[in-house]
Amino acid sequence: MRRKLLCILLALAVLTGVVGLNVSALNGDIALPSQEALSEEPQLQTEPVPTDDPTDHTENPSEEYYPLWVGGVQVTDNNSAHITADTITGDVSYDAASHTLTLNNAVIDGGSWWDYKPDRYLGYYHGAAIISDSDLTINVIGSNEVKFVRFSYTDMSEAIYMNCCNLTFTGSGSIKLTGFESAVKAADTVTVDKDCTVSMHANKRSSYLHCITLEVENLIVNGTLSVNSFASYTTSTAVYANSVDVGATGKLSAFGEVSSNTSSDAYSVYLREGDMNIRGKVDAGEITKNSFGVYSNNGKINIWDTGCLTAKGGKAAIHLPVELKSDALKISAGEDENSAERITLDSLESQKYVSISAQNQEPTEPPTQPPTEAPTEAPVLLGDADGNGEVDAIDATLLQRHATMIAVPFDEKQLMNADIDGDGELTIVDATFIQRYATHIKTPYPVGEPIT
Repeated sequence: MRRKLLCILLALAVLTGVVGLNVSALNGDIALPSQEALSEEPQLQTEPVPTDDPTDHTENPSEEYYPLWVGGVQVTDNNSAHITADTITGDVSYDAASHTLTLNNAVIDGGSWWDYKPDRYLGYYHGAAIISDSDLTINVIGSNEVKFVRFSYTDMSEAIYMNCCNLTFTGSGSIKLTGFESAVKAADTVTVDKDCTVSMHANKRSSYLHCITLEVENLIVNGTLSVNSFASYTTSTAVYANSVDVGATGKLSAFGEVSSNTSSDAYSVYLREGDMNIRGKVDAGEITKNSFGVYSNNGKINIWDTGCLTAKGGKAAIHLPVELKSDALKISAGEDENSAERITLDSLESQKYVSISAQNQEPTEPPTQPPTEAPTEAPVLLGDADGNGEVDAIDATLLQRHATMIAVPFDEKQLMNADIDGDGELTIVDATFIQRYATHIKTPYPVGEPIT
């Protein structure tokens, strides 16, 4: 009897559970996940990330491992004379005694990923083509390129990441550095030596994180440095530094730009706390949407008599104090270059175009005697789009902007000096020949020679 009663009770329990489940289904209720399911971490959908520890040296304990990764490969005493990887072409070597990485007509395309900022709901990974945990000098021979561009809404990839210490570019060659969120991040000082040509590019197409092409504590330019930044939906900054020093032989060109889809600002040079000291040539910005040429809330610009600054910005060319270190320096400013007039320091605020140099000075008195011979006009050089007597990366940039229907402060007749192939049109092809000339690569046309 007791067994029959137990069977009846079990049957009723099962029947009750089934009916309850059917009622819930009819009512449209959805079963809640288990407690175990709720406690599971969400899975990040990112670029493939190595699971192995890059510092795990158990397989080759006899090798000496250097704190340098190139193209995803850690440099050791065994591979330093000739560093190879699927991501590397050309000749790449490393001298540990002088901390010098030599690139000889090399291309590095790709690098290493590591977990930079994990987050339960939104985390991102960080990667670079060259990673260094000590001082690094990059000696460039010929034409070189380093890039690590991986499109992702939450990840960052850059050409060079300096976890600490100083980065120096030297040599008579050129190097182009390209990243997605940034081209170069350095915790300390970045230096470009005389005779060295460096260009940096970053293009951020997502709305996560700002685009900063060169992020550094201190920047020293004695050679030629060109920095460009473009962001589709976020703030864009070409040079973000605590201080900037441009020597008498230095040329710095910086341009930060945002797309028409965003209300974010663009900065060509952003100083955090320190000063910008100019003894060479600086070109910062263009008159584009929401842009500043040189910006700071704390620092100032110091210019010496050998210095020359041209700044442009849709909001303001210069947003910080300026101190002239020579009476020979004069200032021209206006809504653009064509409307610029001579002004004083106290009238700099909100000007969209500013030019400061000793070349702006007018002669104090006319010549005492008329010249005996008619003056000879300076020859016009093939590729000199801005007519300043030089053919450089700035001319290529002007041509690229004109070819992509972006306004430039020169008419097409003036720009025709840069019609390299002589087809009567100004195209990206012409800009490419100018870039090759500026980086000392031979071209089939007489770029840089007088137009006859």
